[in-house]
Amino acid sequence: MTYTEDDLTEALIQYHKDRHLVEIVEPEAFYNNYGMRGYPDLYVQFNRAPEDLIESHLVEIKSEYAVKSATGANEIIRQFNKMRRHFYEDEDRHVPFPRNEFEEVVLVFELAFIPSEYTLLHLLDNKEMYNEAINISDPAYSKLPRDQSNEGVHSGVEVDLTFRHPAAPGYAYSLVSKNRSCEVHCW
Repeated sequence: MTYTEDDLTEALIQYHKDRHLVEIVEPEAFYNNYGMRGYPDLYVQFNRAPEDLIESHLVEIKSEYAVKSATGANEIIRQFNKMRRHFYEDEDRHVPFPRNEFEEVVLVFELAFIPSEYTLLHLLDNKEMYNEAINISDPAYSKLPRDQSNEGVHSGVEVDLTFRHPAAPGYAYSLVSKNRSCEVHCW
């Protein structure tokens, strides 16, 4: 069976609603910063109260069909990096602010591929490009709207390239990660 971006988006929404204190769930979350606009597949913000943590996730999902439809890895990377650079620059999109001195905020930018032979081969064929894109030195949170700062934002902004399957959305196999080695993660 071939899965679509909608299949994984729906599965991730349900996963987060079942396990977290969700504040925002927004599929196809529109952003616009002086003409730099786009629609990440999913924007989720939730609290992990026991850990004094607010997580803000932006997920761009690519199915086999989306990879085949793209002109190449460069188009996928360009779309992902545009989201990273401009989502929080939109004056209507605010980075969550800690509510107390112990609470931290983590920004997660994820490029998730739905596993298939084609997407795996695409990633292997373009591994250097994806590795460079994920490890870009200009962090996305350095460009915030004028009325915001990154004070209180967890210094470990996470940028991941993963495989996620709609049947098991809580398990992500991180192929490339700015902060982690290649391993399976459960959120």
